[in-house]
Amino acid sequence: MSRNRDLALQKQSVRIVRACVRLALISVAVAGAVASAGEFGASVGAAERPPVIGRNAGISTGHPLTTAAAFEVLLRGGNAFDAGVAALLAGGVVEQDLYSLGGEALVLVYPKRVGKVVSIVGQGWAPKGATIDWYTSRGKTLDGAGLDPAVIPGALHAALTVLERWGTMSFEQVSARAIEYAQQGFPLRPRTVQAIRGNLTFFQKWPDNQRYWLKPDGSMYQPGETIKLPALARTLTLMVQAERDAVDRGRAAGIIAARDRFYKGDIAREMVAFLKQHQAPFEMDDFAEFFAKVEDPATTNYRGYQVYKHSFGSQGPVLLETLNMLEQFDLKSMKRNSADYIHTVVEALKLGYADRDTYFADPGFVQIPAEGLLSKDYARTRAATIDPKPRRLSSESARSERGAAPRNQQGHHAHRDHRSRRQHLRQHSERGMDSWSGHPGKHRHWNERSRRAVLA
Repeated sequence: MSRNRDLALQKQSVRIVRACVRLALISVAVAGAVASAGEFGASVGAAERPPVIGRNAGISTGHPLTTAAAFEVLLRGGNAFDAGVAALLAGGVVEQDLYSLGGEALVLVYPKRVGKVVSIVGQGWAPKGATIDWYTSRGKTLDGAGLDPAVIPGALHAALTVLERWGTMSFEQVSARAIEYAQQGFPLRPRTVQAIRGNLTFFQKWPDNQRYWLKPDGSMYQPGETIKLPALARTLTLMVQAERDAVDRGRAAGIIAARDRFYKGDIAREMVAFLKQHQAPFEMDDFAEFFAKVEDPATTNYRGYQVYKHSFGSQGPVLLETLNMLEQFDLKSMKRNSADYIHTVVEALKLGYADRDTYFADPGFVQIPAEGLLSKDYARTRAATIDPKPRRLSSESARSERGAAPRNQQGHHAHRDHRSRRQHLRQHSERGMDSWSGHPGKHRHWNERSRRAVLA
């Protein structure tokens, strides 16, 4: 009798969890629909967008389905890291006008037991064969489209590094919704359709993409129509299978097995074969040696708030430099969004971006004056160059007004971007859909991060 009672209670608990998940997903979908109404041309008033307030957790993503996937993981007992990885994976399916799982993911986490913010750098590095001589001998530059500026996909390594170190769930659990969205389909949002339309000419050079993103008759999907991505579902499913095969060795070993299948196994071999077929200088070692770096982030204090960004291998410190400069101004007296306010903020940003173009690079290859760039003394010097009167200033002018190298070190231009319980995720694809150089039978989409580098 006791055993029967336990089984009955277990079944009842399962039914309650499922009901809660359905209710939560409906709530998230409704909230997402209201938040997205502007994309479909509807007028959204303040009364229709009430503040969303919760007691236990909060999720913010770029798509209602991404939010729903992360929220479901929390309801099933996962922690913030599990939910963050679920969001990254789901977003890599439904938000491909912004990034894909063949792109990169920059992650900031605050594990309570560690007691500090940690940066996970899922930025791809260039293959060893992508030397300056390789490009110049073929008349190529990093400004090319397609595979010329491609790097190793970093997003999945970063995601699974977070899951392995700080998560509690398996890859199969956190990837379930991403696989479902890819296999069974999801409704395209207007901005994704717009991105596809804007890349039709590019797709002509990569006809496989036409079969991937267009209907069988060659026509475009319209907003709200369902698109299926079985090739992407296949890739993620293969990784799940690798995890299942290693399940007897523990959760972490299973996650590593899933990651290794992508970077060291048959998935990597398929990608390298495709890249070689299109004369891209990739080898298996380039994939097998790749890893997401775990490091301390860059940080500054702005009026009592400690702000964290990724380090100088990214453009994150631009924000920190900008905040340091803005700290020198009485923004409150200018009134938010006044002409003086906007002018001051924009000019500070221009100076920050000028320093980015001058000093930022891969820290593994270039000595960067990081301490000096983020010092308050340097910020005061830079802020003093901002004309308080609004005037027209081109980006080229801003570049010519870059600051003198901070004293603690000397800066240098990058020659190429080479190998380089809270969670913040930033995913990126340098040119959005232009990085979709792939084959419909395999998920082979590459980030073109090297387009930000300079051959010198």
